[in-house]
Amino acid sequence: MKKTAAALLAAALTLTLAFALPPAPALANTGPMPKAIYTGVAQTSLFIRTVQSTEASSVGNIPKGSRVHILGYEPDWLIVAAGTDKQWVTGYVLRRYVSEIRQIDETALPYGTTPARFIGTIARDTQLFIEPDRGSEAFFNLTTGTKVAILEIEDGWAKVIYWRLFGYFRMEDVEDLLPVYSPETAAPGDWIAGFVSFYNMSEEDINQNRISNIKLASENIAITMEPGFVFSFDEIAGPYRGDRGYLEALSFYEGDVVPSYGGGVCQVSSTLHNVLLALPQGIDITQRRAHGPSGVLYLPHGVDAAVGNIANGINLVFQNTFPFSIDIETHVQDGALFIAFRKAQAR
Repeated sequence: MKKTAAALLAAALTLTLAFALPPAPALANTGPMPKAIYTGVAQTSLFIRTVQSTEASSVGNIPKGSRVHILGYEPDWLIVAAGTDKQWVTGYVLRRYVSEIRQIDETALPYGTTPARFIGTIARDTQLFIEPDRGSEAFFNLTTGTKVAILEIEDGWAKVIYWRLFGYFRMEDVEDLLPVYSPETAAPGDWIAGFVSFYNMSEEDINQNRISNIKLASENIAITMEPGFVFSFDEIAGPYRGDRGYLEALSFYEGDVVPSYGGGVCQVSSTLHNVLLALPQGIDITQRRAHGPSGVLYLPHGVDAAVGNIANGINLVFQNTFPFSIDIETHVQDGALFIAFRKAQAR
């Protein structure tokens, strides 16, 4: 059944991440409640929804200030359980209304991580669909030569995150497909982490300036990090001035959207941050600040990284603690920003 564009943000009843549960039942369950993978604190009274939509029916409520029992997450929603072992329900609450998230299951991925399993190149123009089905809504065009970091492959469909929903395209339209290896098993030249985010392609001058800034910052951070190297985004990508080639574009500042030189570079730092999250061992993030409680819409909630002012601590800083060098590779094309790490070749 086809879905309209208006249903995009409510259409996450698709394949879930490996640690997420199927769509939540509307009826209460009995027996032991599933163990939490993460916990958090409700910032407001939360309705537990049966599907990922604020218009969906509710099967329960979590009071403000209560501990939230988290079973998994998707780009804009948490999968939660509430109740007792005698009667409990599972369902969905928005990520933005839960804070102080703490990991309970030490074997789980760090909260917010969406690791890529494969990296490839689009071989011919193809479309992103809202579901792994050609009959579903097609909402974005991937152009030939675009680099992509793929979360999963199933039944001939590749899965990526597009803003705060999942998108799917046919694997027959991908070439140069390679796996992402764990750092321990990777050989020199192998991919060890990657992420792709998507940006607005509006022809308005101020948005074209933003795209120019994204391209320039991406070029600046494409370096090799030796073991022990401390990467300061503001120092390497910046300073964000006209004499460095940066243009005036819209950016977030103290909760407002304002024009500034270098507007758009935060999408580069935020995309890079998602690459770092996939490497909890070997990358030590020492400084990172989110844009605010709502985050930025071009990424899953809560995984962004603001940059732009070293003096005020608005920077992304991390250290390569691996015993080998890492090549940072970037690619910006037609709405897609790709950043990935390779285990560096001996030089």
